[in-house]
Amino acid sequence: MLVITNEAGERFGVTRDPAGRVVEAIGFDGRRRRFVRDAAGREIETRSPSGRTRKSQYDAAGRLLDLRHTDGSFAHFGYDLLGRLCSVENEHARVELTHDADGLVCVERIDGHEVRSSHDWAGERIELATSLGTRMLISRDSLGRPQRLY
Repeated sequence: MLVITNEAGERFGVTRDPAGRVVEAIGFDGRRRRFVRDAAGREIETRSPSGRTRKSQYDAAGRLLDLRHTDGSFAHFGYDLLGRLCSVENEHARVELTHDADGLVCVERIDGHEVRSSHDWAGERIELATSLGTRMLISRDSLGRPQRLY
């Protein structure tokens, strides 16, 4: 077990399997979180200290398809033919993503509303416009860091 001690003397630890993947984490509060993995090393179940369990399901390409919690909450992920994330849905909302020719998200649809994005030559978002009328421009420095929003 790898243990880290912070300035207050509290300890955080992780236990790894023979392949080096985390199978248990013990928080600074001493509570344990356990991770179950499939043969490919993907997390398929997480058990929280409170007893809540999250189960994960993947497709044949290894992409996350579903997250299901013991309380009935869920998230479902959809992909297009190129393997890009194109939808996310849970019990509260559905988000649909449209990609441009470069594979960048150019439209996000959320429960009937849209956010449209434009990108520069480096793929950085430089403009955002919503179906509610909000528009934001983003200026960036030579390293691509946002400098100004207007």
